[in-house]
Amino acid sequence: MPANKPTTKSLTRKPRPINATEILDWKQILSGVRDRQEEYVIKEDGKPVAAFVPFATYRQWLKARRGSREEFLEIVDRVQCRTQAESPRRIRALINEAVREVRK
Repeated sequence: MPANKPTTKSLTRKPRPINATEILDWKQILSGVRDRQEEYVIKEDGKPVAAFVPFATYRQWLKARRGSREEFLEIVDRVQCRTQAESPRRIRALINEAVREVRK
């Protein structure tokens, strides 16, 4: 199996916690990520601050984030097209009404 191909095993396994002060053997950590698709969460004072994940996983996250952003911008464009003829006062009233409905 290629080293950069994510496996189902790596996506379901819990990341291994590492305290920031314990990161001494970078080669061992990198080989775990590269060869065994391991994931590590780096903690400082007991709180997660960073993660080591296989690059393919990181690339998937970036792709998903870009897709979400593009989808959001498309929605904004559609809303702007639909509301061009509306006054700012009417748009505010519609927004306030939607917020009230969601908060019920």
